[in-house]
Amino acid sequence: MWQTQGKGIFTDNSNPSSSTLQCRIQFLDDIDPFSSVNLPEPARPPSFTFLTSTILSNQIHSVHKILDAPHNISDSTLELCRQDGSKTEFGPYLELDQTLDEQREDIEAFTQGFKWSIVLRTQLNVRVQACIDKLLNSDGRELRRSLFSLKQIFQDDKDLVHEFVNNQGLQCLIKIGGAADQNYQNYILRALGQLMLYVDGMNAVINQNEVVQWLYSLVESNVCKKNNFF
Repeated sequence: MWQTQGKGIFTDNSNPSSSTLQCRIQFLDDIDPFSSVNLPEPARPPSFTFLTSTILSNQIHSVHKILDAPHNISDSTLELCRQDGSKTEFGPYLELDQTLDEQREDIEAFTQGFKWSIVLRTQLNVRVQACIDKLLNSDGRELRRSLFSLKQIFQDDKDLVHEFVNNQGLQCLIKIGGAADQNYQNYILRALGQLMLYVDGMNAVINQNEVVQWLYSLVESNVCKKNNFF
């Protein structure tokens, strides 16, 4: 996987040799988290040679340019992705302020024995903020569609759950749930059910009084009982 190149790669004479990593690169068009296909592009990805001793923030611009990705580069990050048969699995996000050498153990643990790539995608905090903004600024059919999609979003990306609950995501759902009709509340309950499958989500729900109070109010109104949520 890691290959040592000869002299001349670095202009710094104190580092006469360097290691490189050649791998496939792709992007995931998740700028709108509610309409993301969740499949990396292109289907036939190009190869890119990373300098493993150079921090990734100094190389992501080149990855973005080669892929001609639609993302704003300042909102982008890199994530590992592998193919397990016909199944696409996303793995650890790479730290852009670190080198690949510093993250070598995590990379090899996830990719060993698999066909894999490094995927350019939108940063978690940017995607979460996009989710919250759309939920708070939508109504009618658009809001219903967004709430319906939220369960699948949580199911597809466990890392997003952690970011969601730490950025006022639950408060957003409760605000909508308190003013919405029963159909919207059902979608919110389904999203919460998926979120609570993760430790971060479960702890956040339990520890936030307004969430617990809202759930009790639904129990009293029989919404949860009618839909077999409890």
